[in-house]
Parts: sequence; C-alpha cells; structure tokens
Amino acid sequence: MLFKKNVKVEENKEKAEKQKIVKSAYIKYIDKNRLRHIIPPSPVADGEIITMAQSIRSLGLLSPIRVYYDNALDEYSIISGERRFSAMSLLERSRVLCHVVTDIETRDAIILAEYCLSNPSDPFRSAAALEFLIKTRDYSISELVSKSGLPFNRINNLLKLNKLTWEERRLLLISQMTEAVCIEISELENNEVRKAVIDYLIKNRPNIKKIAELTKKAEKRSFGFNFKLIDNSISKLTGLIEKNGAKAEIAKQDLEGGISYTISVTK
Repeated sequence: MLFKKNVKVEENKEKAEKQKIVKSAYIKYIDKNRLRHIIPPSPVADGEIITMAQSIRSLGLLSPIRVYYDNALDEYSIISGERRFSAMSLLERSRVLCHVVTDIETRDAIILAEYCLSNPSDPFRSAAALEFLIKTRDYSISELVSKSGLPFNRINNLLKLNKLTWEERRLLLISQMTEAVCIEISELENNEVRKAVIDYLIKNRPNIKKIAELTKKAEKRSFGFNFKLIDNSISKLTGLIEKNGAKAEIAKQDLEGGISYTISVTK
C-alpha cells in the first residue's frame, strides 16, 4: 500500500513538472543526446569551433544555449547557440546548460533575431531559418516581413540560397563573398557552371576591380544578374563556361565607375 502511495506521489510530481514546463521559460541542464538541430548548422571552419571549445574549457559556458521544448513531442530543439553546442560536443560534455522556452511564438522570434538579424556575415543561416519557418509554420513572405522587419525582396532573395549545396556554401563562406554575390551565384541553374564561377571568384578574390553584367541565353530563355568580378580579363570566366559545354560571346561597354560586360551563352 505504501509502495502504491509513493508511486502516486511521483506521478503527481511528474504531472506538476510538465504543467510547469508548459507555462514557463526556465534554465536547466539537459542531456546532450536529447538536443536536436531544427535548422542545419552552417558550414564553418573547424578552427572557429576549436577556439570556442578552448574558451568554454577555460571559462565555462557563459551563455546558455537556447532551446524550444515541444511538450506534445517531449523534444528539445536548438534555436540559438548551435556553435556553442558543437563546441560542447567537441569537449564531450554529456549535459548542456540550456535556456528553455515553451511558447512557439517566442521560439519564432528568437529564430528570426538569432539567424536573420544578428549575423549578416552568414546569409546561409538566414536562408535556412526562413525556409524552416515557412515549412513548419506556413508563413508567407509578407508575414515574415512583418515579423522580422526585413525587406520583401531581401527575404525572397535569401530563400534562393537554399538551393546551393553544402560544399558551395562552405566555399563561399570561407572566401567571404558578399551576400549579393552569393545570391547571384545561386541564380545560375547549371551546377557545373556554378562550380566553375565559384572557383574562379575564389582564385581571384584579392583583386576585385569591376562590376560585370552577364546575360545568359539558353533554350530560348534568358535572365540577367550582376556580381563583382575579380580580374581584368573576363575571358577567363568565359573560358570556364565553355569548358562546361557552352559557347560564350563577349560584348564590352565602358561605364562610369566600371565596365559592363554582356556574355551571351548558348548550348
């Protein structure tokens, strides 16, 4: 009889704890294996995580990782601090200090603030966060504009970055290409041409001098895009395009402050 009473007491405690979780935000240690990424981590250099791990080993985790607790699924999802989490994993820490939020609107606000407003040097984090909110919350771009304060066109352009592969994102990040350049590269439909352009831009990165306007024409379709070129000879770029089975013709026009190139590409 005493055993049954103790079981009942434990059940009541567990129920009360779950009710508390539903209604509040709180800080607690959570088993590392219970935490999951809802937004794919951005491809960053290993050195950054190693440096962060060394700092945590010396000073401790100064800022808890923010997570969202889904009471219905009994799941914890990382919404801010994925790099700190990677550093803690590198240190083989079994438990992580977390700031837990349980309200989904608060979760969305933190995701927008963390991924879209606080780190403009990594547009791929912004793109992944926006895509996650659209897929899981069925937000329209107009609703995201209202919630984040970002311009409609910028959100629309950021979403294009999600078509780039993990390796393409890594190369563009470590070479510190601007958001505008990354977006325009994402508009290239041919994977091989896109790879050739990225390679070219990286190899010539120190010598940014010109602005080029490129127009691609293939199968009776055409689209234009602008991006910063990095070498005096645009013929190198057309050579890369032609290596991928296309023919390219160059037209050059002098403009105030730069040079405009039109490259017509046909299969």
